[in-house]
Amino acid sequence: MRKKSGLNISATALVAFLMLSAQGLMGQEYIAENTLSEPVVVFKTNPLAMIQGPVFVCSEYRICAERGTRKGQSMQISASYLGKSLYLLLSETLMDGSYRFNVSGFRVTAEYRIYTSVFGNQNRHYSGFYMAPFVSYTSARISDDYSGNFNEYIKATYQNLCIKAGYQVTRGKFVIDFFTGAGYRNNVWTEHENYSLSILNNNDMEPFPGHFKFLLGFNAGICF
Repeated sequence: MRKKSGLNISATALVAFLMLSAQGLMGQEYIAENTLSEPVVVFKTNPLAMIQGPVFVCSEYRICAERGTRKGQSMQISASYLGKSLYLLLSETLMDGSYRFNVSGFRVTAEYRIYTSVFGNQNRHYSGFYMAPFVSYTSARISDDYSGNFNEYIKATYQNLCIKAGYQVTRGKFVIDFFTGAGYRNNVWTEHENYSLSILNNNDMEPFPGHFKFLLGFNAGICF
């Protein structure tokens, strides 16, 4: 068994905690003119993630919530349920239902946004270009009907630490958020069989293995 390298769970959790705590640590420096009179919450999702999620064999059912913290800044968190990707569903169909996969998992993310330009009512709508430190943690469990009977499965654990850049557009209550970014990732695949655990080679499990993480996507939703 080879030793895991790079970012571990505790490091990711620490960064997320620091991001969540940043607003409180700076609280004494805030002045009245920088506070939000009517902070809003923006709920967003991406229907395309239901076809293909962060793990190649998984779909993602995502919900994001962004809330203003002060003028030009906000905090966004998201939670996702992971299920079978379109690829696995098509594979089951081609096998006439004789082979069924079991996939389940979750993903959580956190980011703290600093908008470089804000348009419209600054107290309510966060629009324009932004930068954000971003962390995420993903866990997925993959097996089939037969292996599941013996508690045998493959587990994927993804940890990402990135810098995001994006542009968010607000039209009335409708919001669309385009983003890209790059950073570090630590993906670990493990096989659980016969009460033992073994580390799998990422080259055998991912189309693009390595520690470089590239972000590109969008979310859309409604603000309240």
